[in-house]
Amino acid sequence: MDVLIDAVAKTPADLNVHLEIVGGGEVRAALEAQAKRLGLGGRVKFLGLASDEDLRKAYIRADLFCMPGTAELQSLVTLEAMSASTPVLLANAMALPHLVREGENGHLFTPGDSNELAARITELFRLPAGELEAMGKASRAMVEPHSIEGTLQTFEDLYRGRATKTRSSSHVEPASVPLGVGSRIVLLECFGRGR
Repeated sequence: MDVLIDAVAKTPADLNVHLEIVGGGEVRAALEAQAKRLGLGGRVKFLGLASDEDLRKAYIRADLFCMPGTAELQSLVTLEAMSASTPVLLANAMALPHLVREGENGHLFTPGDSNELAARITELFRLPAGELEAMGKASRAMVEPHSIEGTLQTFEDLYRGRATKTRSSSHVEPASVPLGVGSRIVLLECFGRGR
């Protein structure tokens, strides 16, 4: 999370990037101190643990979802953000690259590189609003096979022997595996652009 706070501090002032961190954990005090030290007090908001309804509202409110962590085996929170039609910016680690079609629904960045992350945030927030919205729609389209209906259809097809293997696809769809308690969700809002 500290790399994301550093990256927000490095974004151009005219973008007026705001960061919301949803979730709890023992590192919160250190992250709050870092934000204050970098002069981001009014631009970084720590929301703590959120109800499902508040979480849904946060996903909808976000212009961009960022997962800077490198320990994600399968990021349920990223899938949730994508289902809310949110473009994603994810660390190039573990299973996260399987959730990004580079330039279509978001981007990857080198884990731990706050300069690259700041550049990616800037690049995305400088896109015309229609392009960022299209990336969000692409995110949603990528996760639709993981809906309850899609999952049930897959199992029904398997049960009835209708499943087919396709080897022509170079993209492997990830399975939806929930993470343990304490996962963090990071949402970026850009208040400097017209919405």
